[in-house]
Amino acid sequence: MSGQRVDVKVVMLGKEYVGKTSLVERYVHDRFLVGPYQNTIGAAFVAKVMSVGDRTVTLGIWDTA
Repeated sequence: MSGQRVDVKVVMLGKEYVGKTSLVERYVHDRFLVGPYQNTIGAAFVAKVMSVGDRTVTLGIWDTA
């Protein structure tokens, strides 16, 4: 099945101020934000498309508050 597309949902869970948003920023945008930080209100969503073998994988990453 060449060219298969896979959608994956990733939900970041944890206590406040442990670095969930920092991990998402580093993985998706290859950067760390310099503070002061803003609290995530509710949830933030970002998508990252990547190739794994002959498959296109779309990660839907939810960063929760």
